[in-house]
Amino acid sequence: MQKNYLNTLKKQKRTQELTKIKHAYLPTFLIYFGLLFLVMAYGPLFLDEVRYRLSLIRNQKFVLNDS
Repeated sequence: MQKNYLNTLKKQKRTQELTKIKHAYLPTFLIYFGLLFLVMAYGPLFLDEVRYRLSLIRNQKFVLNDS
C-alpha cells in the first residue's frame, strides 16, 4: 500500500515537471508565431513601398540648378 502511494506521488511529480517544461516554451512559441504573422501580413506592403520608392528614384531627371 505504501509502495503504491509513493509510486503515484513520483508519477504526479514527474507529470508536474513535464507540464512546467511545456508551459515554459508556450510564451516563446506565441512570440515567434506573432512575429511570423506580422512578417507575413506586412512584409508585402513594405516590399511594395520600397519598390515604389526605388522606381521614383530611377525615374528622376537629374538637372543641375543654375542659380
